[in-house]
Amino acid sequence: MTKKESIFKWLISYFRNHPGTAIGWAWVSTMPLVGSFLLPFFYPWLDSLVLDGPWMHVALGLGMTLLVSLAILPSTLTALTSGFFWGWEIFLTLLVSYLLANALGYTFGKFLHADFKSLLYQRNPTLQQEIETRIARPAGLIFFVRISPAVPFAISNFLFASLGIPLKAMVTYSWELP
Repeated sequence: MTKKESIFKWLISYFRNHPGTAIGWAWVSTMPLVGSFLLPFFYPWLDSLVLDGPWMHVALGLGMTLLVSLAILPSTLTALTSGFFWGWEIFLTLLVSYLLANALGYTFGKFLHADFKSLLYQRNPTLQQEIETRIARPAGLIFFVRISPAVPFAISNFLFASLGIPLKAMVTYSWELP
C-alpha cells in the first residue's frame, strides 16, 4: 500500500502552478485584518459623512461593495461601522451592498480558480461523490458556511467559486445578513 501525499504538499503544488490563485488566497486571508487595523484612522472622515440624499447612499453603497468584495474590510465590521455612524438609515444600502459584494467576490474567486475542482477530484476520487452531493443541494452548505465564524466572508466566496456552486444559488442562499 502506498501512502498518498499530504493535502498540504498538493496545495503547495497547486499554488505553484497557479500563482494568481495563491496571491488571491493570500489577499483574502490577510487584507481584512489590515483593513480592520486601518479603519480607525478614517473615523473623523466617516463621522463627517452625512447621508443627505439618494446619491450619497449610492456612493457609500458602491464603496462598501468594493471594500467588502475586494476583502479590504470584513463584512461584519463594515456592518457594525455602518450602523454606528448612520444607524438604521443605512440598512437597505448595506443589504444591497452585501449582495453585490457576494456576486463580485464570487466572480473574482471564479476567475482565479482555474481547475481546482477537477484537480481535487483527480487527487481524491472518493471526494467527488461527496462534494457533488453537497453542490446539488447548496442551500445547507451555503447557509452553514456563511454562519460559521471560522470561515470569513471573502474566503467563503472563494470557496464557493472553487467548488463551482452556481452564482445564482450562492446569492440566493446568502441572504443571511452580514
